[in-house]
Amino acid sequence: MYLIQGNFGQKGNFELVVREGDKLRHYWRNNDASNLPWNKGALFGDGVDSTPAMIQGNFGQKGNFELVVREGDKLRHYWRNNDASGLPWNKGALFGDGVDSTPAMIQGNFGQKGNFELVVREGERIRHYWRNNDASGLPWNKGALFGDGVD
Repeated sequence: MYLIQGNFGQKGNFELVVREGDKLRHYWRNNDASNLPWNKGALFGDGVDSTPAMIQGNFGQKGNFELVVREGDKLRHYWRNNDASGLPWNKGALFGDGVDSTPAMIQGNFGQKGNFELVVREGERIRHYWRNNDASGLPWNKGALFGDGVD
């Protein structure tokens, strides 16, 4: 499971995405309500093989939720459009190969928009992937392979 504090509400709600079988489930906690209730959100995705890595990025006025999960030995990007009615989750690019771990992701400060930066294990090494958030089509790119004996 992956927990972030987003910018919904005055205090910023907690946003949680968990794996349910081969799908993902979103939960959120209303941090402005006196009883701090947890709410069950959308079930989405398919073929999911790992816990997600999740951030709130800077796309859209409110900042979309961005997450990446492993599907087999590849990676899948999903995002939630936080400006759209119904707050839909969207299935994005499938990329990478030879992946055998849960990803870790941030939005860095490379480029105008800030690229998504992601690392995963491939065998006993670490692979860096990055998404160019300034380029047409928002391509994911395979970066350096580094490290040795990584568990």
